[in-house]
Amino acid sequence: MIWCFVVAVVDAEETILTTVIVDVTVIVMSVVVDKIMTTIVIIVTIEIGKVF
Repeated sequence: MIWCFVVAVVDAEETILTTVIVDVTVIVMSVVVDKIMTTIVIIVTIEIGKVF
């Protein structure tokens, strides 16, 4: 009975850990993408500024 409980707890912890890792990855990715997009916009704006 205790063994089943331990397995359930470990399984739950792994699921929580996976969820946390996924959440953190998503947040990091969105921040990185945001930075990249901002950089691209700035570069494009500067290039257009040079042309005109």
